[in-house]
Amino acid sequence: MIRSKKGFVVVVAALLVAALALPAVHAAPDTPYYGKEFSQPEKVLKLYPDPDVRFETPAFTSGQERFTSQEEMIRFLRKLDESSPWTVMKSLGRSQEGREIPVLFFQRGSGKGKPTVWLQGQIHGNEPAAGEAMLVMAQKLAGEYGRKLLKHINVVLVPRVNPDGSYAFERRMANGMDGNRDHLKFDTPEARAIHSLFNEVKPEVVIDAHEYNPDPELLKDVGKEGALKYHDLLILSGKNLNIPEEIRDFADGVMVKAAKTRLAKRGFSSGDYYTAAKRDGQLEITEGGPEPRIGRNSFALKPALSFLVETRGIGIGRENFLRRVAAQVTTHQSLLETAASRADQIRRLVDGARKEIVEKGKRVGDDDEVIVTSRAQEYSTTLPVVDIAEAKVKEIPVRYFSHTEGKAELTRERPLAYLLMPEQTDAAWRLKFAGVKVKRMKKAAKLPVESYIITGKETQERPYEGHPQHQVTTKVVKKTVVLPKGSWIIPMDQPTANLAALAMEPESTDSYVTFGFIPSKVGEELPIYRYMGGGRLGR
Repeated sequence: MIRSKKGFVVVVAALLVAALALPAVHAAPDTPYYGKEFSQPEKVLKLYPDPDVRFETPAFTSGQERFTSQEEMIRFLRKLDESSPWTVMKSLGRSQEGREIPVLFFQRGSGKGKPTVWLQGQIHGNEPAAGEAMLVMAQKLAGEYGRKLLKHINVVLVPRVNPDGSYAFERRMANGMDGNRDHLKFDTPEARAIHSLFNEVKPEVVIDAHEYNPDPELLKDVGKEGALKYHDLLILSGKNLNIPEEIRDFADGVMVKAAKTRLAKRGFSSGDYYTAAKRDGQLEITEGGPEPRIGRNSFALKPALSFLVETRGIGIGRENFLRRVAAQVTTHQSLLETAASRADQIRRLVDGARKEIVEKGKRVGDDDEVIVTSRAQEYSTTLPVVDIAEAKVKEIPVRYFSHTEGKAELTRERPLAYLLMPEQTDAAWRLKFAGVKVKRMKKAAKLPVESYIITGKETQERPYEGHPQHQVTTKVVKKTVVLPKGSWIIPMDQPTANLAALAMEPESTDSYVTFGFIPSKVGEELPIYRYMGGGRLGR
């Protein structure tokens, strides 16, 4: 339904309540909200001096070593809601342990004709600077900064996606799931709630705030005393190759570039987000991947300009905390201000990309392909790290895998629709949280289709996020089938079609076949069909 407050029109969807329909369990008053795994030597800390800024959010004013508690956050946000005429605080519902998940809407006037920016933080509970930076941004948006900025954009802000993890100072949700790996399977009520609102708001820009680990264990063999990861902040846009190219180009060439420039001017180091591992004694650096289960990619595939922002902070407690929050705030302000200064351009860009996907889904035979799998481009380079013994930044050789320069491996022509047998209700239910419109056939229909025959299947030894992982190969066969009444239709003439395709194509890393939501057996046909035209769908 639509509800107004202080002249502010917001969406309060009933589906949010359904997404978090859990019994209320009240948090204990003495919350921990703190953890520390290692201390950096004083000589290393000096490389990261406090910036000349001051923040008035709870973690900086409480006088406590712990970070902002749930109770402090709610009180702080309520004051902003009460004091600002263009700020409205609502609730997405409650977490698995019963803690409220607040959301703030910042809008001046009707909001029509303006792009919307979505900010969220602390989907991982042990990344406190991400959540605190959201509170700083909320305070700024509720004040004079917001008065000026909101002439050009609307903002939706979820400061703490994972309040249970924040309480326990744990990365994962209360059920043990990683919230940032749940953006296509939707096992957690928190992810379902986030996407339910996201699908109503349809923002053009997304900022997802995190922190990363300096990782002394990984780099313990560098120099005399080991090394630490260096950059104050890492940033990355969506990297799945099904994200429209114009979206990827603008994200990197305009918005990320502007953010890195501002960070440098403020004295912060920055780079592209990466993960690191050692293989055969060689350090391998992989740019953040293309998996649609990750928020950065899932949001971008809707499509939108989507950014992961990570500061150097996991495991070090309050060390460099002011600097970490300041680097986050600097980045968020840059992205917001670029969105505001290029509001019309961004709205046209994203709206045009969404319309183009819809148009592509209305036809076949035009060489338009879905990229089912891709591979990173590998090359040798160097990585800056902090040598602990010398307390200096040094470059070390690494093998680098770039997904920005990734290449398509398996591709298939885009169908007009995917079709599922009636019993695949679980898959249809999950797709709806991805923003994919799913219909049911009103009557049986005899249709020419492409079917999948499983030619190979390998199940990983260890489940991933509670699900066995099935890597399959298939043969696509043309045939005619009779689909019964109640079969599911997933039309491809919708903006989220590329996300739907990655859930349906069996070989996709995060497909519903991979996760076992749709059963598979070697030699048998999957209950998924590609409809390329001909006949009449019973809808």
